[in-house]
Amino acid sequence: GEWPKEVFEKARRLSYELDDGIKKFAQQTFGTLTYISLLKTTFALIDVPYSAVKRYLLLGKTPPKIVDELITKTFFAIIGGRGEDI
Repeated sequence: GEWPKEVFEKARRLSYELDDGIKKFAQQTFGTLTYISLLKTTFALIDVPYSAVKRYLLLGKTPPKIVDELITKTFFAIIGGRGEDI
C-alpha cells in the first residue's frame, strides 16, 4: 500500500538530509567529493554498521560488544586517522 502523504514527505525530506550529510562528511573528510569518497563514506557510516548488527537484530539479540570494536576498526581503516587507511 501507499504511505500517508505526511509520512511520505517526511521520509523524502530525511532521505535528502541523509544524502546531504553524507556528501558533507565525504567532502570534509577526504577534501574532495568524488565517487570514491562517497563510496567510502557510505560504506563506513552505513553499510558496515548495518551489516554488522543486522543478523543479531533479526534474531532479537543484542550484538556482542566486540561488534562495536570491529565497526570502529573498520571505520578508521576506511576513513583513516589511525594509520589504517585503505
